[in-house]
Amino acid sequence: MSKFNLIVTCPRGRESVAIHELESIFFLLGDPEARFWKSRVKGLLFGFTKLDIHNLHRELIELIKERPFDFKNTKRYIPIDRVVETDLDVIRDVALELAKGIPGGATYKIMVEKRFSQLRSRDVIDAIAPHIDRKVSLEEPDYILLIEIVGERAGLSLIKPGEIVSVEKLLFSD
Repeated sequence: MSKFNLIVTCPRGRESVAIHELESIFFLLGDPEARFWKSRVKGLLFGFTKLDIHNLHRELIELIKERPFDFKNTKRYIPIDRVVETDLDVIRDVALELAKGIPGGATYKIMVEKRFSQLRSRDVIDAIAPHIDRKVSLEEPDYILLIEIVGERAGLSLIKPGEIVSVEKLLFSD
């Protein structure tokens, strides 16, 4: 199982060009050894960087503002804390471990994105949510427990809203 700590989306059919773009972007961000590769899903790339994925959004946002034309083929940057096999029990155990990082009094929501999987999002949420003793907020959570299922692999993260960077939202907002 290839280790990744970043998922990047791009237009379908533009994966190879997006990988070159990512290599340039991460060179500028200070990680010339960052690696990116195609997943089995068109428009979805995996990556591994030594940069702090939970602060990456700040650096990406600054770079997008400074050099918007460097972001032609990448759409969303999604940080990943852990990669596991796509097995409901394993996903639940790792999700509950990550959920320990939600401070008392903070709110959260579970987000499940799945591709090439028979697991149902509702089953994933039902396996996890009853075991987290924190208040749920679907509209404005303090934390997001993110579960990205791609075939036989699942990437999980505990992130704050805003850590997923949408290039289009940044470039076309206001």
